[in-house]
Amino acid sequence: MHFTGRSAEQGGTTLLFLMAILLGFLAVAVSLSDDVNRRLRLARTDDQAAYVKELADRLNTAYDNLLRSRGAASYASQAMIVLDNPGTISGSQLLTALGETNPRYNVQAWVSDLKTFSPCTDASSCTGVSGQLASRKIYFWIPPESVTDTSGPNATGQWVADPAVTIWEVVDGQMLQGVIYGDTMHTFDRLVQWFQQYYAARLVEGGGTALNLFRSADCSDALAQQGLPCIDSASSALTTVLQATGLSASDLVDAWGFPIQLSNPTSATTLNLVSTQTQSNGQIFTVNRQIDSPN
Repeated sequence: MHFTGRSAEQGGTTLLFLMAILLGFLAVAVSLSDDVNRRLRLARTDDQAAYVKELADRLNTAYDNLLRSRGAASYASQAMIVLDNPGTISGSQLLTALGETNPRYNVQAWVSDLKTFSPCTDASSCTGVSGQLASRKIYFWIPPESVTDTSGPNATGQWVADPAVTIWEVVDGQMLQGVIYGDTMHTFDRLVQWFQQYYAARLVEGGGTALNLFRSADCSDALAQQGLPCIDSASSALTTVLQATGLSASDLVDAWGFPIQLSNPTSATTLNLVSTQTQSNGQIFTVNRQIDSPN
């Protein structure tokens, strides 16, 4: 009887030992499972963030290309022209235009109305500029899975993310337009510098009319006089202008693709530059620059 009791006691100890080992294995397995699940969630979140950013980057490039082609023949054929047209645009329309007919992760998009704004920072930077530019703001986001998504515009028309939304990107057309405006200003600055150098060279040569050295002395034979043709009202650069100045057609185009027109009236010692665009909302935006004789 004593031997049998010891055997039973040893068997119970062995069983407890085996159960302890098993519980240890289970704990390790649960820990590994939790770690794997955490890593999978992180990987999924990283993939979602990368996807939304890729959408925003693609749209940013396409929107910028659209705006910069406003004065070109390719403008009307671009898929993203939907952003420049007046009226309301749904998120699904925008995603379809972007080529995302079956967006991943149930990604959503919101497009603001076409807003107008002045690209100038102060009165001096707006000298010679009239009108306002138009643009939209677009948001991409991944809605929460466990709660109803409340993301959308507030009372003032500004998009606000649901508190549970952690992944979203924005494409701001106003920022794009601001950069294009700056590029246009640089183009006008370069032309001012070039034409003032042209004026100084003409002054040394003794060419041009007594009133305006930006204007050929012989309006009927501009090339023979090596001067600019006589242009009484704003006109796009003709071949004769390009030949007389050595400029190329691309030098006389603003950053939206619109021609920079010239005029050099005989009544003043100036050369006038202007580019004008009529946007789809009817807003006219004009840049003027008057080039006087260099000091």
